[in-house]
Amino acid sequence: MSRPNPIILIGIVVLLCGGFGWLTASVGALYVSSHEGDTLHMLDIIFRMNSGLLPHLDFVTPLGFLGFAPFALLMEQGYSVGHAILFGQVAVSVILAPLILYVAYTRLLGWAAYAFAAMMVVFCLALSFGGIGAGLSMSMHYNRWAWSVASLAILIALLPRQGRESRGFDGVLLALLFSILVMIKVTFFVAILPGVVVALWIQGRRRELGVAFVSGVIFAGLLVMLLGPAFWFAYASDLLNVSQSEVRPHTGVAFADIIGGPQFIAVTLVGFSAFLFVHRAGFRSQAMGLVLLLPGFLFVTWQNFGNDPKWLVSIAAFLWTLSMYPPVEEHEDYRWRFRVLAGMAALLFLPSTMTLATSPLKHATQNVADYEPMLPLG
Repeated sequence: MSRPNPIILIGIVVLLCGGFGWLTASVGALYVSSHEGDTLHMLDIIFRMNSGLLPHLDFVTPLGFLGFAPFALLMEQGYSVGHAILFGQVAVSVILAPLILYVAYTRLLGWAAYAFAAMMVVFCLALSFGGIGAGLSMSMHYNRWAWSVASLAILIALLPRQGRESRGFDGVLLALLFSILVMIKVTFFVAILPGVVVALWIQGRRRELGVAFVSGVIFAGLLVMLLGPAFWFAYASDLLNVSQSEVRPHTGVAFADIIGGPQFIAVTLVGFSAFLFVHRAGFRSQAMGLVLLLPGFLFVTWQNFGNDPKWLVSIAAFLWTLSMYPPVEEHEDYRWRFRVLAGMAALLFLPSTMTLATSPLKHATQNVADYEPMLPLG
């Protein structure tokens, strides 16, 4: 098995954070060429929070507090709202960088560690939701952040730690990651929690699961103390209001199309083929966790605007790493299947990868004359 070189891994993450951060700092404004309505909605939330209002208690939104807190905090420091948004993304990438490095180094093997770490940084710093559109947009930024956090939890659960065990730390980290998901977008928490719990339980990682549960209770208690019980009742009320709304039952195609529609059938086949091959190869505990994660992946993809299957990134990294494990029992022919499936997952996500990865460069090279201010100047 080939462990990633820690110097190269750190270099990739630092260069991406620094390079994209420099591109962000070199631009005099936030340029938006699509989803202007969603941008105005985001600005409204940021301005409300900057004026001292709290989500859920003072205004209705199903989105979590952390999805906008970095922007509001930077505005309090004197940044304009455009720069607060751009630098807020850089701050998120810097905060998550140590966690990305830890998971990539302790869970992944070979090139999968480098590619996964790079994509997690891209998820944090992109200026597009993904897909094949070339437009610049901060719309659904919270989905990108949540996918980055969720992907870390998924790999911690599906793959054992390389090197010396640290189940106490990993349990605390899982609790932290799920707490962050609740505070960004609770859909991700609900969708991936069952698969993570089952994967840990079947692998016999009961201590890790117990530490995660206790730590989660502590984090929940701290959040209740910090924000007050009324905040959480209001949050739950906002989520119920949106789930029962008839105005926007879903944000894209029907759920059946996410599973078997022409645009998504190859994605679905890769996901369920991964489960079948992982199970047949003898990695049954990972397979059981994966089969419970797949419905959550499909649900979140359906629920998010643009229906961008960002879960393919973690699945590709997982499969490639598993292909480098020693054979289980009598199975010896699974390696090439895992690598083919990992390659298929990467290829299916390649258009979105290019859109996300090139968006900061496109933003930095925009012609100012092509834009009009969305807000009054002065």
